[in-house]
Amino acid sequence: MKNITILFRSKKGTTNAFAREIGYYLKQKGNDVTVKSIDDYSDKLVQKADIVFLGCWTQGMFLMFQHPDKEWKQFAKHLPPLKSKKIVLFTTYKVYTGKMFKSMHSHLKDKISTIEATIKSRNNRLSDQNKHILDTLVD
Repeated sequence: MKNITILFRSKKGTTNAFAREIGYYLKQKGNDVTVKSIDDYSDKLVQKADIVFLGCWTQGMFLMFQHPDKEWKQFAKHLPPLKSKKIVLFTTYKVYTGKMFKSMHSHLKDKISTIEATIKSRNNRLSDQNKHILDTLVD
């Protein structure tokens, strides 16, 4: 059993629903899962976690300049070091994620060692590929 914290920033509810879908799936696998908006963040959430999921919606032009919004960037700036944690980045998008994960990583580079995985969803649902990635993380 893993202790998992899922932190997200949502604008219209899609990323919130995707975060909760991830949490539900991982909880069904027997893990201890906490899902919180970045607005409800506390250091305790990441201190106890084996795996930390960090997610946000994709902002930017339809096919380029994708990036996290200002609030998520500010949140990332104030995170404590997470170098001993497995980190998973996730996003929701309308058309294209572009360099979204690269942009997210650039705001976390001093806080984390590596990114274990990235997952994305256009419709807030877990694809079979996403489920396979999650299964690999918790097995």
